[in-house]
Amino acid sequence: MTDVSIDGTNLSTYDFLVASVVKPLSPKQKQELAKTQSPRAIQLSKNFDTGYTLKLKGVLDGSSPSGLVTKIENLAGFLYSDTDRVIILSDQSDRYWNGQYLDDVEVEREEDHALLELSFTCNDPLAYAITPDTDSQTITALETTFVLTNSGHYYAYPTITVTFNQDQSHFYIENQTIEDCRFDFSESFVTGDVLIINCKTGVITLNGTAHYDGFGKGGDGAYQFIKLAFGASAANLICVGSDDATINIDVDTEWEKTYLS
Repeated sequence: MTDVSIDGTNLSTYDFLVASVVKPLSPKQKQELAKTQSPRAIQLSKNFDTGYTLKLKGVLDGSSPSGLVTKIENLAGFLYSDTDRVIILSDQSDRYWNGQYLDDVEVEREEDHALLELSFTCNDPLAYAITPDTDSQTITALETTFVLTNSGHYYAYPTITVTFNQDQSHFYIENQTIEDCRFDFSESFVTGDVLIINCKTGVITLNGTAHYDGFGKGGDGAYQFIKLAFGASAANLICVGSDDATINIDVDTEWEKTYLS
C-alpha cells in the first residue's frame, strides 16, 4: 500500500487505501522544427506539453452496503476542487504534484467495498521539492558573484528577496551560466525597502505591494526572470551589481528543485 495525501489529508482518512500509483515516466514533450534542404530538421524549441495524468488504484472499504454509499459520497466531496491540490506520495515524500481530481473508474463493486481508479490531471506536469533550497548573501561590492547549485531534473525558477541596506537607485542580478538571463531594476529604493521577485509566477512586490514600474530601465535594460540550470554538477554563477557607485543589499534566494517523475 502507498499512503497518498491531498492538501495534507491522507486518503486513508476516507477509508480509501491506495494499492498502486500509475504515472508516466516523464511528462510529454513537444518540439517545433524547421525544415531544411538537408535530411535533418533544425529544432527551434522544445518544452513540456500540458496534461499529465496521475492515477491512484485502490480499495474503498465501506464496512456495509449502506456504509459504502456514504463513504463514496464523502470521498467525492473531499476530492472535488476548482483549484489545484498538493498531492504527496509516501514513496516520494520529498516532492509534491499540483493536480485536480477529474475522473474515476469504478472497476468493481462488492457489497461493502469498491475497487476504484482515481485520475488526477496535473496541468503543471512537473513535481517540486517540498523543502526548498536557500541561499543568503550580503552584497557590499559591485559585481559580486556566488554559485547556486540546482540538483533537480529541470530548470528551477527561484524567489529572490532583496533587502536594501542603503538608498539605491539601481541593481541587477544575472545568471552568467545561462545566456540572456539577467534582471535589471531601476527605482528610488530607500533603506529598509524589500523587493521580492518571484521568477516562477512572474509576480514582483515592493514592501508587500504588487510592483510593475521600474524594471528593465537600468543597466542594459534587461528583463528576464532568473532561472537556474539543472544537474548535480551545474554551477550557476550568479552576479549582482549596480550602476550606482556603491551597493549594500541582502539577497536571499529560495528555489524548489523540479522533478520529471
